[in-house]
Amino acid sequence: LIVNLISYPALSRIHASVFTAISQLKVLATAFFAVLLLGTKISGRKWRTLSIMVMGVTLISWESAPEVSKVAHDHTTDWSDIVSFDYMVGIGCAMVQT
Repeated sequence: LIVNLISYPALSRIHASVFTAISQLKVLATAFFAVLLLGTKISGRKWRTLSIMVMGVTLISWESAPEVSKVAHDHTTDWSDIVSFDYMVGIGCAMVQT
């Protein structure tokens, strides 16, 4: 129930495609904790596949990010110049949902 409630603020701030891609990271989390906690052996081929999946999620998230605002005149950059706070909250909620 809580996981479903967390998905609402995420979906109101990010695209559904980004939310779906990030929610697929639970496969990587499951593999990581299976190795860490259960001592399961995972082949190199499967780790490569999981790595490619993470790169795909990263690319989709990066491409779907909102347009960057103009950098301030004093040429200092902070996170608010790179991505919006709402977008980061949406990504955070999607990751917690995973």
